[in-house]
Amino acid sequence: MSKTLFEMRPALPTDAEAMMLAHPWEGYTEPTPPTDMTVFLQKPNSYGLVAVQDHPKGVSYLGVLLFRYRNRFTESAENVDDSSIFNELSPKLFSESGDFCEVFDLWVHPSFRRQGIASQLKEKMGAQIMQDHIFTVYTHTESRHEHIIRWNQKLGYQIVREGPIWDETQRTSLILSL
Repeated sequence: MSKTLFEMRPALPTDAEAMMLAHPWEGYTEPTPPTDMTVFLQKPNSYGLVAVQDHPKGVSYLGVLLFRYRNRFTESAENVDDSSIFNELSPKLFSESGDFCEVFDLWVHPSFRRQGIASQLKEKMGAQIMQDHIFTVYTHTESRHEHIIRWNQKLGYQIVREGPIWDETQRTSLILSL
């Protein structure tokens, strides 16, 4: 299989509508509205990376990675629905400051999977967060996605929790220390 040439760059609020057309968030009955994506990207400490190809007709979105910086000590449960999950994890998994990066969503277009795009997006994110002095990455996925769990483990993530988070769906939480 040949590698696809693409550009990786930070996501911009102007990418939101096209990103939603490219990615009808799997598992949801309707795509996230572009306004929600725009709002997310404009929040402090919220970031996105996109893998794109330019075409005469416009830009094709090959992959999207959304992440945000969080702090397990300073966030209140009223502001973040799933913040209590971090209190269930051992404090030893986090830096003393409590700062960490949460991978919020990662998606690669089905036609471009297994070509290293997701790994490159995560690698670029890792470089950015280390520049920002954040050295812990948290993510979770549904436990039925065993291939995603194995892939994260190959990248150095360790399983730190299994069970429901905000609903009854079984999820696997993983942490990477950089």
